[in-house]
Amino acid sequence: MKYITERPLLLSLIAGVLIGFSYIPGPIFLSWIAFIPLFYLLTSKASLKKIILGTWITQFLLTLIGFHWIGYTISEFGRMPAWIGYAGLVGFCCFANTHFVLAAIIYRKTVTRHTSLSLIWFSLLFVTLEIFYPMIFPWTMGYTWMPSFFPIKQLADTVGVYGLSIITVLINLWLYTLIQAKEKKKLAIIGLGVFVFLNILGFIKEQMWQGSDRTLKALVVQANIGNLLKYKAEKEGKFQTEIINEYISMTMEALKDKKVDLIVWPETAMPIFLNLGRMDSAHTKRIADITRIYNAEIFTGTYSYQGEDIFNSIAYISNQGLVTHLYSKSILLAFGEYFPGTEHSKYFKDLVEKIIPAVSHFARGPGPSVFKTQPNFIVGPQVCYEGLDTFYNQKIVKQGANILINVTNDSWFGSTFEPHQHMHMTLSRAIEYRRPMIRSTNTGISAAITASGKILEESPINEKWTKIYEIPLIVQPGQSIYGLTASLQSYLLLLLTALLGILGRKKEYF
Repeated sequence: MKYITERPLLLSLIAGVLIGFSYIPGPIFLSWIAFIPLFYLLTSKASLKKIILGTWITQFLLTLIGFHWIGYTISEFGRMPAWIGYAGLVGFCCFANTHFVLAAIIYRKTVTRHTSLSLIWFSLLFVTLEIFYPMIFPWTMGYTWMPSFFPIKQLADTVGVYGLSIITVLINLWLYTLIQAKEKKKLAIIGLGVFVFLNILGFIKEQMWQGSDRTLKALVVQANIGNLLKYKAEKEGKFQTEIINEYISMTMEALKDKKVDLIVWPETAMPIFLNLGRMDSAHTKRIADITRIYNAEIFTGTYSYQGEDIFNSIAYISNQGLVTHLYSKSILLAFGEYFPGTEHSKYFKDLVEKIIPAVSHFARGPGPSVFKTQPNFIVGPQVCYEGLDTFYNQKIVKQGANILINVTNDSWFGSTFEPHQHMHMTLSRAIEYRRPMIRSTNTGISAAITASGKILEESPINEKWTKIYEIPLIVQPGQSIYGLTASLQSYLLLLLTALLGILGRKKEYF
């Protein structure tokens, strides 16, 4: 053990590997021990330069493992040689999770002696940076609980996934302290007691959200449209009829002798423009016919426009064949849906398109909104990446949403960790805000989750698939504690971390 703990480079490598493989779909127990090497590194006699280098190596490795799919995506989405994709992955690994480095610098600059209190403060500092540090893909260690069977994840309705992240890091600290403690029995009993108590509390919370007022029957269609076909339909106007035919035929096949309230098609499922009002074109008339034939409404990803601006949108089509609601995505993914620096320059847009033809230049929608459709049915729409932003979802829930619907296209990521990560990160919003959610994707993973956190059937990846979900719905659900205080909690954590750092240094607690 001493051989490992006295070697900063080895500690950095072990931490990076453990944290990287703790990312979904890795086993949750890795997240409980992954920070132990970091605690040894932080409390070692290593110089600040070695600490900075060590934590940078850690973040590089964990990014390389946890976000390995970046290389494939750059190559597949950008239609570039594989070596460019992997070069992009290396570049991404250099900066993606440098909040690890910043947390270590602040800790070593603040702390004069290492105590249990100083490491508790580090745990709060680390999660504060998870919240406020700019990241393209906002991962937090709290997400590792979501695929697990531990009821602790139900506490997300009180403290959010960031609160779960604090619990994760503190479990690491407990085990780190236990390893070093001379009297282990008492500390072990206390730690296990707290763990059991939190799980019992989570179980009680889960039971509280089992009820419902009505059941929503929704058909989810996963058409598994290939990237080349989608690209040609969206950029060149080809194969639009074939794609629309696929969604219509799969929908009709799934609805033989069946009745549903809602049909959900994924992000940009319709490679055409849909705007508010009547659907009079050759393509849109056929879609409108589906709503009338089956007396069901359609919630579909599509495109819309206003002037010269093009949006990545969701259209809500009534059972009368009218587009009654339209939502345009407001949180865009950099380098995929827009290229930073080109928003106000046609010259630079054209230049980027010549180099990376697949990059879109979407305009931003006006922001979070809800669809008030059937009686007692208020939808909170999300397009893909927006499901990862907990504060966006807080806004739509405050507007009255009693169900969340997410449409996504994960076809660019292949059979990697990403579809699993993206699904569980998105579905965590259902527990935080206690709203059921439907998630419809082009290639998987499509799923649904109840307000109690029960994940219903998941789709396979890269296969055509349909499923009729029966989702329990509370018409007028109460707000979760996190729903009321999500933003406030973040700033309170920031304030608490700052005050504890100042007080701890001033009073020489650490």
